[in-house]
Amino acid sequence: MNAIPVNAENKYEVLVDCNWREALKEIAKSRTRVGIVVSASLRERLGDISLGDCDVHFFEIIDGEGSKSAENLQLMWDWLGAGGFTRSDVLVAVGGGATTDVAGFAAATWLRGIDWI
Repeated sequence: MNAIPVNAENKYEVLVDCNWREALKEIAKSRTRVGIVVSASLRERLGDISLGDCDVHFFEIIDGEGSKSAENLQLMWDWLGAGGFTRSDVLVAVGGGATTDVAGFAAATWLRGIDWI
């Protein structure tokens, strides 16, 4: 995996890797839960994902800009709460721009912010 450091106000790394399943296993080692927010058109392609002792939760989101709604955000917050997500867990967005926008906003506003990819 290649890490590209970003030296902005808040420093972070952008991880680039073609074997995302192995990268996700590595990220999950230090987590209790991984939430995968996935667009409806890609859910079936992902199949089952096993991350050892880490619980994997899926949230399927409709494709396109229609997913950017307060109602959808509330559903995602309800899902995070029901799943017991804490600040030590992580969200992973799989899909296009609308999916990553909604997942990122939900992650940023859940418990004052949780990690997301």
